[in-house]
Amino acid sequence: MKKDEKMEAFWFWIMKPVAELAIGLAALIVAAAGYGLICLPGWWKQRKCPHSRVRETGACDAICQSCGKNLGFIGAWRDKQKDKPSN
Repeated sequence: MKKDEKMEAFWFWIMKPVAELAIGLAALIVAAAGYGLICLPGWWKQRKCPHSRVRETGACDAICQSCGKNLGFIGAWRDKQKDKPSN
């Protein structure tokens, strides 16, 4: 085995794990970006919604009729609405 072949083999074994790590990180970044693009519109809609109209589920949850966000226990939501100053 020549010296050049040894160096080439050395760099192969050094760079192979680095390349695999880079490919894995790139795949993770692409997956996170895709998840963000899918979930961002719904999150933005729920964040900007005033949650003025709600419906009650059989499990006593308050669900906003505009955006679909679960606002928690209906009794706690009613208490919060009572305490809220009216405009």
